[in-house]
Amino acid sequence: MSPILYLSDSVDLKKFTNGEFIIEPSALSRFGKLDLKKTNLLSKEAKENGHKVYLEWDILMVEKDFIKSVEFFKQIDLKNIDAIRVQDPGAINWCLENTTHDLHLNLETGNHNYLGIKSWLEKGKSRISRIVLSIEWSKSQLEELLPRLSCPVEFLGMGRILLFYTPRYLLNVGLSNRESTLEVGDTGHWLEAAGQSEESPHKGFPLLENRHGTFMFLPSDHCLLDYLKDLKEVGISYLRLDNRFMSKELLESVLEQVKAPSIEGFQRVKEISEARLIRGFYNTNKSDVLFKKLKNHRIQRRDENYLGQILDVNKKNYLAIKLKNPKKTLSLGDNLCLQTPDGKTKYLTVNWLKDCAGNDKDQASGEDLVFVNHVGGVSVRASVYFSHE
Repeated sequence: MSPILYLSDSVDLKKFTNGEFIIEPSALSRFGKLDLKKTNLLSKEAKENGHKVYLEWDILMVEKDFIKSVEFFKQIDLKNIDAIRVQDPGAINWCLENTTHDLHLNLETGNHNYLGIKSWLEKGKSRISRIVLSIEWSKSQLEELLPRLSCPVEFLGMGRILLFYTPRYLLNVGLSNRESTLEVGDTGHWLEAAGQSEESPHKGFPLLENRHGTFMFLPSDHCLLDYLKDLKEVGISYLRLDNRFMSKELLESVLEQVKAPSIEGFQRVKEISEARLIRGFYNTNKSDVLFKKLKNHRIQRRDENYLGQILDVNKKNYLAIKLKNPKKTLSLGDNLCLQTPDGKTKYLTVNWLKDCAGNDKDQASGEDLVFVNHVGGVSVRASVYFSHE
């Protein structure tokens, strides 16, 4: 299982023998920092030292970006490039039609199924020499998938987990001219910060803004360095180590662990890492169990006595109810039970009932919007039921 690193000025190529490196021009790569001159220089140096060099082209592009990317791509000295790593469908098609290089197909953000992967392999025929799989594939899923593939697979061994991306510049907003010395979208545009949630206690999300937009990462890093034997047995051929956000000390410990795996070595990596290390989806992918948690169970309807939902609350004046059960009729004198989103239960006797025009009503049904007398402690989105108490 061959390790793969990202190539930069900080990587001492002479320390490696027959290494594999990804080179990232800022014009083509999401997190790249290299200009054209440095791209050609570093790739040439790596080749002269006997290493393999893979060109990263992983940005997502609209037409104008694609045209600029192709113009930049044509200036790269491809004789020092062993393969091109592509993600955008437009870039994939262009490379198939305009180059003869091997392609490494990046499927980290899509095609989490065999049929999708198979269709790309058929389209790329013999040109696709490697597939980069998403970390959302669990061990059991990999065991089922890999024997069916005719192409070697690359998997992330350690690195950041991307949660969110937008081409918009979100961090630059609010910075003074003195603080923001670079033009938005400039080749050297690079801002880093940490974010926190306004709706939960979670914090420490690494944020990054560069010429391609804004990225948010999970506070914990993906790490499978204690499962190296498993990964090899499953059939992973290449292990990518995202050294772009690692200190020199951490990278040395990571490489030592890959070279000679041990419990002590893994503990050393955990101690040095600034971020908490997690295994992500590897042991099991439980994405589906979260679906029922996406909705507040306290306001989920129970149909037998369900009447509707509170749309508005005017303290000491009224509650606005959107009726949602065509089989039920709300009448004066009815006793109601209201379940609030924070788990409270309130009871109400309908003393008066009005429609949207303010007219008094004896009954309401269907999907009417009605107003009833107020009761304290009730909030918007509370569920309304008939009460038998």
